[in-house]
Amino acid sequence: MQGLLKEKSEIERLQREFKILSEQISKTDKRTTESNIQTEELILEECEA
Repeated sequence: MQGLLKEKSEIERLQREFKILSEQISKTDKRTTESNIQTEELILEECEA
């Protein structure tokens, strides 16, 4: 029984860690997309000038 509780605790810890990492990846992807859009806008402005 003790082993099952230990495994359950480990699974819950890994699930929390996975959630945190997923959120960090999502935030990074969003920043990258926003940066790419800003770069494309600057390129368009330079082409129009």
